[in-house]
Amino acid sequence: MTSVAKRILIVGGYGHVGNRLARRLIEFQTGTVTIAGRSLDKAQRLAAHLHCKATLLDLENSQNWDDVLNDADIVIVCMDQKDASFAAQVLKSGKTYVDITASDALFQQIEALQHTARAHEGRAILSVGLAPGLTNLLVKACTDRLDQANRVRIGIMLGLGDDHGRAAIDWTFQNLLSSPPLPHSINMFAFGHPPTAFPMIPFDFADQHVIRRRQNIPDTATYLSLVPAMMARAIFALIPVLQRSRPFSRWVRKLMPYLRFGSDRTALSVEVEGVRQGQPTTVRATMEGRKEAEITALVAAFVVNAASNRPIPSGVHHLDEIMSLEEVLPFLSENAINIHIQEVTVRA
Repeated sequence: MTSVAKRILIVGGYGHVGNRLARRLIEFQTGTVTIAGRSLDKAQRLAAHLHCKATLLDLENSQNWDDVLNDADIVIVCMDQKDASFAAQVLKSGKTYVDITASDALFQQIEALQHTARAHEGRAILSVGLAPGLTNLLVKACTDRLDQANRVRIGIMLGLGDDHGRAAIDWTFQNLLSSPPLPHSINMFAFGHPPTAFPMIPFDFADQHVIRRRQNIPDTATYLSLVPAMMARAIFALIPVLQRSRPFSRWVRKLMPYLRFGSDRTALSVEVEGVRQGQPTTVRATMEGRKEAEITALVAAFVVNAASNRPIPSGVHHLDEIMSLEEVLPFLSENAINIHIQEVTVRA
């Protein structure tokens, strides 16, 4: 990958995804990288190891935001935020803002900054990562093969043998505790090529909300599956107990980073039902890879590199609004991430 050198600030750059992203950007020689966060010591330790820069930046204290932003062209946030105050400051500075969050509440706040971004020639790129991110691109690739898309189902499979970060585990537990009653919401969903069915449950990933709102497909839902399937069934069966007992759920949450079962497989499966040439039609896309955090970092690195090399209109954009799956495919393939889109099938 080639790029025009940019000054890249990674907020939360010493975190589970942030440090992987920093390594990739340095490997791709996208630009000068600065690791930022509220722990200057952690930032400096990683920066010394990667031979890059470090700085102090606290998203809850705006005192030095302007000074830090003066030395950045592209700002990537790899941690949760309470609101869009920092994003607004980045856009007012005319910079490029990239966010790997999975929070639709934050997405909606940043989307509301559209006028601010355009007025100051800033740009925000959202839905950058695995889900949301690649899921949005897969849905768009499927809908582009249809004259009309009526129903979208997105399956996200995570391996219990993967190294999931503490923030990701906490976010997942928070959503599990607020999930619909089980076992009635456990369904089967096909992953892989050829497809194999796995148990899944509805899950509040942000991509479904973005697709409803931005791609205008109201009947969109996202589901979570885990591998190995036997452990997935056990965990899904345990959810009602976790919902009833907060002390037990806290204990399990603390234990999860130290318990790994099976593989680090990460997979996506998208099914879009609609109409093509007057016939009911389904298009199915799948993705296979390993290590969710690595895939998120790879996608983010690709997006940042692209933002360094080509003009992106001012305003707030989701990934599928500025980039196509075809653009990303060669890069993903080089990194052992395989995507397959089935031939369009017409139901009798």
